[in-house]
Amino acid sequence: MFKNYVKVAVRNLLKHKTYSLLNLSGLALGVACSILILLWIQDELSYDRHFQESDRIYRLNVEYTIGNKVDQYANVPRPLGPTLQRDFPEVEQAARVRKISGLTSDTVLLRDAETPDREVEEELVFWADSTFFSVFQHDFLQGRPESALNARGTAVVTRRFAHRLFGDQPPLNRTFTLNDDQTFRITGVIADPPEQTHLRFEVLLSWATFHTERDLTRWLGGHVFTYLLLQKNPDLDAFLAKWPAFFAKYMKPTFDQIGGSCRLMVQPLADIHLRSRLQWEVAQNGNIVYVYVFLAVGLFILVIACINYMNLATARSARRSSEVGIRKVFGAPRHVLVRQFLNESAVYAVLSVGLGLLIALALLPYFNQFTGKHMALAPFANPLLFLGLAAITVFVALFSGSYPALYLSAILPVRALRAHESTGASRSLLRRVLVVCQFAISIIIIAGTGVVRDQLQYARQKDLGFNKDHICVVTLRESVEPGRIPAIKSELLQHPAILQAATSYDIPGAALNHTALEIETADGEWQQQPIQFMQIDHDFIELMQMEIQAGRNFERGRTTDSTQSVLINQAAVAKFGLRNPVGKRVRFGPEDVYSVVGVVNDIHMDSFRAAIEPVVMFLPERAGGKLYLRMHGETIDQALAFLQEKWPTYDATFPLDYVFLDAYFYKVHESDQKLFQMFGDFSLVAILISCLGLFGLASFSTAQRTKEIGVRKVLGASVGSVVLTVVREFITLMLVSMLVAWPIAYFVMNRWLQDFAYRVELRPETFLLAGAAALIVALLTISFQSIKAALANPVTSLRYE
Repeated sequence: MFKNYVKVAVRNLLKHKTYSLLNLSGLALGVACSILILLWIQDELSYDRHFQESDRIYRLNVEYTIGNKVDQYANVPRPLGPTLQRDFPEVEQAARVRKISGLTSDTVLLRDAETPDREVEEELVFWADSTFFSVFQHDFLQGRPESALNARGTAVVTRRFAHRLFGDQPPLNRTFTLNDDQTFRITGVIADPPEQTHLRFEVLLSWATFHTERDLTRWLGGHVFTYLLLQKNPDLDAFLAKWPAFFAKYMKPTFDQIGGSCRLMVQPLADIHLRSRLQWEVAQNGNIVYVYVFLAVGLFILVIACINYMNLATARSARRSSEVGIRKVFGAPRHVLVRQFLNESAVYAVLSVGLGLLIALALLPYFNQFTGKHMALAPFANPLLFLGLAAITVFVALFSGSYPALYLSAILPVRALRAHESTGASRSLLRRVLVVCQFAISIIIIAGTGVVRDQLQYARQKDLGFNKDHICVVTLRESVEPGRIPAIKSELLQHPAILQAATSYDIPGAALNHTALEIETADGEWQQQPIQFMQIDHDFIELMQMEIQAGRNFERGRTTDSTQSVLINQAAVAKFGLRNPVGKRVRFGPEDVYSVVGVVNDIHMDSFRAAIEPVVMFLPERAGGKLYLRMHGETIDQALAFLQEKWPTYDATFPLDYVFLDAYFYKVHESDQKLFQMFGDFSLVAILISCLGLFGLASFSTAQRTKEIGVRKVLGASVGSVVLTVVREFITLMLVSMLVAWPIAYFVMNRWLQDFAYRVELRPETFLLAGAAALIVALLTISFQSIKAALANPVTSLRYE
């Protein structure tokens, strides 16, 4: 019986080639998009789940309350992990890691000690506790995990890094230098870790090399990323209930000095990538909201494709009613007919999944390049993907084939065998509802794309408070003597393509350090608040084209500026409630008293999701950090060539390491930019699939009204009036789709925008344009068939009457 069903399904597929092509094309496109989205979602959800004990690993986070300001950080004071392990029996092991360059992402130079011409610049280098591999299980190719990082000057590297630095030479026990200063011996080589981890590294250096006695008592500042391996099935509520006593015993004296408090937070390892957006994250994380969004988009596209099948199947039902009637006359029960039509939809589902796999395979390299991932489409090697494909096949078969099967199998034989019997209003009403749903989904996706575009355009055009164009930011390493920096700036400024030079230890878009500051209020009292700080030189404000709102900038002629003066931003003025900020005293400790000499405008140091924070700026004890060079926009190549030529005379150890500020700042909005592009691509696919179905419906509609159109033309109807008669129904359905889609799109995108502290206002024209775009594409799709029918010779249409 099943074999017969398949034969009938294949025969119908080959007999009606246009209908089959429309169905398979729409379903295959929908399946291909769903497969790509499924791969991306699986990749995002798999972060940090490859560790054997991932369900027992937690990261420590802290929430500081100082004054009336609350901040949450992804890292904690250095003594916290080991002390918790000693005092709390639930903690089996604790491990700390710290970026080699602190909070920044600067690269370091690693050189083969035996072959100095072999060198590698690497960013993913961390200090790590000797207990690291007791918490995170890695596959050791050489060395012993329990002792690899015990001694000072030891290191563990990945196989990939070892090959980059040493080539085919055995890496175990070889030595390399860090920034031509410290020497390390390789005591372990591990297999290359999966990319799906928030804590990516290439080199781990022993914590014992970095450790100082002060680490044991440094309960504020010097933060590090700390992970705990807890006992199985830990009671986190009971664990955290012990925190107040722990805080009072170890940390309260330190926090009393700044009038603050601290709350401990523990975060499951698997939640970090998608559910953590704290300050000072170890790397840029994903966003669980985007997972939900694209899960919905993938499902919507699949539903749109299935709706096409349902619409076309019910539209063709008149042609198949005779077949149903004959089968029933010969005794076929309804459940047999239901199985027949479901098997027919299953054949389409299997074929569409196969074609969708081929399309997805062809698009995967471009999708990987766009997302920055290395996903593979191997269903038999990926059980979850295989189950996902099976689920998609079943979903397409049941969802697309359920209504046609139930409807056609219910037709009475006497009605089915009447050639001119009306096919019924209920089926026509369902088709209209399905078309409305289909295009409402498409309009929602298009409107969402428009809102994301508006927000990104707002971010690009909004005044950031500084001019980021044509600024080259050069990393100054320890090998550049601070005393030489003024001379370096002066020499570089001799080139006509380099207009300005300045230094700062910070860069817009990167996390700023925080400190506790006390500021003098109007009544002479001292108000304590946490505040971000920047260390800049005299030329930084002018180079960045920031504005002094009150007071003055730092001046070289005033020697007291380096030890007694600070600048604050407008956010600090507002936060502290200062009416006349210039001249107010601030202090970072009992003896570190400064005076506010100027107020600068606010600048966006982060994405628009975060509000602008209060910032204090002061001159550093010594120059360094980053060298900012503003270049002439038309001669940047000449300026870079000059910089490359001069750099070995400034730093003979490290090659030139630079980035342009606008490119660096772009990374802050990179995830939203990719969201916009993915939304745009998938909205085009949704519209294309909808139009395939609409094309098929228009074809059947005009075919059913061939004689009506012929009669109208004989009676003198113009081509335009005939076309309008055909498309009027579809225009009405599109207008209803807009009315359904607009409020849903407004609600969803308004919720998305709430994540931004600075956001664009939702504009009515964004939603109107989304609806207009869908309407125009739909009219172009159906106009082809309607114009063709209107231009046909009425004699041909009526010759059988």
